[in-house]
Amino acid sequence: MVNQTTRYALIIVGHLVNRRDSWSPVKEIAEETGVPANYLSKILNRLAKEGVVDSLKGWGGGFRIRQEVLDRPIIEILRGLEGRGPGALHPCIFGFPECDDAAPCPLHEQWKRVCESYDRMMEGTPIAALQVSDRAAARRRRSRSSAASARRSGKRSTATKRSSGNAATTRKRRG
Repeated sequence: MVNQTTRYALIIVGHLVNRRDSWSPVKEIAEETGVPANYLSKILNRLAKEGVVDSLKGWGGGFRIRQEVLDRPIIEILRGLEGRGPGALHPCIFGFPECDDAAPCPLHEQWKRVCESYDRMMEGTPIAALQVSDRAAARRRRSRSSAASARRSGKRSTATKRSSGNAATTRKRRG
């Protein structure tokens, strides 16, 4: 339901919520979250423009979550990144340019209920809830580390194999 940029933004914000009292350099955020550094900078700048994070240049600087946003709903981040207009957060599941109650797609009513439920969850969940437990963060780091090791050695990690969903693509390619 969210695009890759928004998914990364939520991961980044979760990282900054965990370190809410200190500045996090871009390099540290990239290493800890697995978000590519060039993409990370663009997302952080958008989050700063939306007033979600503060930035500080120079030695000891970086980014940090703004304390006053911690009680705001997550949906504000989504709207800031994906748009505020009608259909911005939930385009038609069929990709129709116009899909509404007057001109619905075949799944319009079901999709509408899913989107309403999703919006209620995101409106009712504060940004502070994006805090990641130390255990979950360590697990994510281990997973990224094993995937990176596998890439360097030319093998695919178990997590990568599982996520591909296609048994044929999990075999090691021979060149």
